[in-house]
Amino acid sequence: MLIDAYAHVSARKYKPAEILLRDMDGAGVGHAVIVQPLNDFDNSYLEEVGREQRGRFTCIALLDPTVSNPAGYIQDLICRRRFSGVRVDARCPGLDPFFSELAQLSAAVMLHLPDGIGAHIAEIERIARQWPNLRICLPHLGWPRDADGPTRDWADGLTRLSLFPNAAVVVSALYYFSRLSFPHEDTGPWIDHALACFGPERTMLGSDFPLLLEASGYADYFAYFSPRISADAARRFWRIGSESK
Repeated sequence: MLIDAYAHVSARKYKPAEILLRDMDGAGVGHAVIVQPLNDFDNSYLEEVGREQRGRFTCIALLDPTVSNPAGYIQDLICRRRFSGVRVDARCPGLDPFFSELAQLSAAVMLHLPDGIGAHIAEIERIARQWPNLRICLPHLGWPRDADGPTRDWADGLTRLSLFPNAAVVVSALYYFSRLSFPHEDTGPWIDHALACFGPERTMLGSDFPLLLEASGYADYFAYFSPRISADAARRFWRIGSESK
């Protein structure tokens, strides 16, 4: 079974879940990790579709760093609302209480790092070391470049993070980083480095649906990249098929 380790659905900003499910069926993708869009802390739509499609979706909420009770907030998201983890902008201060609670629940955090992993690697290493039960997901290859060019110390940052067994990387948003049309052959060295660091056991493949549709078809994307990046890493990291989180 193919697994899409990073996709968006929304009732407002992006396409609804029905469109993603249609494309998944056409591509032979059996399961997707759906991620709440930025700047929208109302996670109720993902909660709803996750409940309705429990066998097809793993749901990642967007964390609101302004809540007054981090422990109760995380317990509500993970234990009651059945999210598998949270997405957070790593540039936000004061996140330790959230990380601590997520670690106690053996949940996951998905780090948003638009300025690249190199700018944050020391702090991420501290988090990974302090909370070894916290599963750390790094989407979009850790942002090897931004709109201005390569991000600083990207390769070193990815290498350093890979030393922590609780961390994994997602090959996604290739259309954004590439300067070439699909299949984005200029991203090959970044994928090579990710696989060299994390191995096939901790390297996942995500689409960044629906944004990738600007550059390629959903089925074309998985047909091209899935032979190289196994679904096993996503299955293990997100515990797909397991009753536990």
